[in-house]
Amino acid sequence: MDGQKQKVGENGVALQAGGDISIGMSYTEVKDLVFLLFEQNFPKLADSAAEKALQNIKEYIGNLENRLHEDADKIDFNKFSDPNIQYLLNSTIQNYARKGNSINMDFLMDAFLLVVNKESTSLLDIVSEQVIAVLPKMTKDCIDILTVVHYVYAIKIDALPSIEMSESYSKKVYDSLNSSEAYNSQTVSYLVSLGAFTHGVFARDPYKGVGNQYQEFSSEMEENEWKETIQSNCPYLSKLIELIQTRHLSAFHLTPMGQLIALMNLKSILHMDIDYKIWVK
Repeated sequence: MDGQKQKVGENGVALQAGGDISIGMSYTEVKDLVFLLFEQNFPKLADSAAEKALQNIKEYIGNLENRLHEDADKIDFNKFSDPNIQYLLNSTIQNYARKGNSINMDFLMDAFLLVVNKESTSLLDIVSEQVIAVLPKMTKDCIDILTVVHYVYAIKIDALPSIEMSESYSKKVYDSLNSSEAYNSQTVSYLVSLGAFTHGVFARDPYKGVGNQYQEFSSEMEENEWKETIQSNCPYLSKLIELIQTRHLSAFHLTPMGQLIALMNLKSILHMDIDYKIWVK
């Protein structure tokens, strides 16, 4: 769509295809666009606060430029003419201007770039929009809880010769956590109120949860033998399971939004490519 022009409403900002960053905009023009949205929508601030917000915006611009270059082949640039996409772009700008690095920039960018991805689905678009709205309201403790529950009950590392070989991954997840004392019932209730968690009828055995993901190993053992194998040979996985048990998390299920946030965090922790469309479809 080189050179294709997009018509937008009176208050819209037109983006065009072509040019160095694949949307017909130089780095300077991208910077001008972000500053325009910032100035039009962000309230006037005292000098010190305005300086901090401007610093946050400059950081945002640098990250946006890098991600547009990295993901150019995955982006459907026709979507940038959609008023909803411009609204979402503006939302990410305003949130980062206000909160800076208290919001995870990579997660914010991941969520935005998902809605302009060529292969995005309607449901993934909706869930990504939810993530953009909720991320500014989430603490690290919130994200940690979602991550632990999803890792234990839903994640399988492929091509492992034994369950013991999952320990290097479990250690990375465990080492990324805050003190477990921070994971209390109020944080869990807050996650429910945000729509990231739902409470199931029954508690789920986390050992069985791991076994369901690694059936090639667990199916060869009795239930107690499987549990003892994990406890004896997988100390970090055992610690994650213990956290679920002691914090009474076994009855909670992640919503699609909660899954997407957990997957973004696992992608960062484990340094692995994760196809979000497999999970949210």
